[in-house]
Amino acid sequence: MVGIIGSIIAILLGGPPIILGFAVAAVIFDLLLTVNHHKIHASAKDLVAAASITVVSAYFAGAIIGALFMGYGIQWALTVWGGWHLIGGVLTVAVTLPIIVGLEKANVRKLVGK
Repeated sequence: MVGIIGSIIAILLGGPPIILGFAVAAVIFDLLLTVNHHKIHASAKDLVAAASITVVSAYFAGAIIGALFMGYGIQWALTVWGGWHLIGGVLTVAVTLPIIVGLEKANVRKLVGK
């Protein structure tokens, strides 16, 4: 819901329509994360699942934006534009996981282990 509400607000404030691609990616993220019941535990399986879901959602955001708004065709959207967003998803995971680990070591908030 946060992604959808944020996208609606961004469009109402004059943002570009490509924001809708990120709204769809937020829905995909939420649907895939329901497998874990939106609970990420400190287990390797759950962290890999969350990272994979993040990367898949980023890919779909890029593919949707590329297909609907870039005008180079579906093959280009699925390979180039989706691929660049996939790389962005991988970079997001690479940046956020060390931050989470650092916050846990500082006892800011711990993930609940199984």
